[in-house]
Amino acid sequence: MKYNINLHGPIPRLFAGEYPDEFSNPSKLCTKKNWMGTLYEDDHSKMNCLKYRTRYLPRAVRLGHIAITPFAGIRYAINRWTKPGDIVLDPFAGSGTTLYEACLFERKAIGIEFEFPDITRLAMEPFKTGWELYPGDALEELDKVKNESIALVNLSNPYPKGGDKNQKILTGKMEKSKNGKEFPDVGVFDYKKEGNLGLLTGDGYWDKMTEIHAKVCSKVKKGGHVVFVIKDTMKKREIVPLHEKLASTLPDSMEFIGTYCAPHYPTTLFMNTYPKRFPGVPIPREQISPVFRKRK
Repeated sequence: MKYNINLHGPIPRLFAGEYPDEFSNPSKLCTKKNWMGTLYEDDHSKMNCLKYRTRYLPRAVRLGHIAITPFAGIRYAINRWTKPGDIVLDPFAGSGTTLYEACLFERKAIGIEFEFPDITRLAMEPFKTGWELYPGDALEELDKVKNESIALVNLSNPYPKGGDKNQKILTGKMEKSKNGKEFPDVGVFDYKKEGNLGLLTGDGYWDKMTEIHAKVCSKVKKGGHVVFVIKDTMKKREIVPLHEKLASTLPDSMEFIGTYCAPHYPTTLFMNTYPKRFPGVPIPREQISPVFRKRK
């Protein structure tokens, strides 16, 4: 398949408007003082976002990756804080969104993926060069990345206490196996694979994230940026500001410079069903992105 930038709509614009009155998840990193704006898209762009599941990663999506990141927030960060030839890193590469966007706009990309490296490779098939993928544990594979070489890191961290009970395959043919889920061309995905960060809970999860973030930031060059593109979670009918908790684990070498957000397109199964179960309970509908710059 031949890929075209126009399939995915224009680069999202950041409206420098006022802090939104009806924002579903206010927090100390989302205040009027440090608000950078909201990414809005016209109807044409929104339709392209909705078609993203079949156009952007055609084979990977058909195989049913469970956490495909909408591209708007990542695309904006790449175009604002990097230039062609810069290196973009994603230590939790997943469905390949960050790597794909980086190569699409002539940046170099490095990804690390523990759980689904074959899906990441499928997503990157249109690009023969300009990217590297290290399958394995982020903490170990980061040793292969040169210190102070990265212009931008996208952190779309695995959610704590995930595991197979939250992993729903929505599309595609599959054969169930005893230890996981089997797909044509890719093999068996075992969500309970030893070392899966999504299976960690409590202090074990946060200690691991702190350790990984410290090593990630050592790879960022001075003046480079780290951005979180992640949707918050729910617990006991209240929003858990996951972006804020993750940001708090960054080392002191990183300076917080502001927050932007993007509507979450396409909407998830959770976003469609939760309001029906609990009418009137606010849920996170944005990808909130705190942005940090490495001190010079």
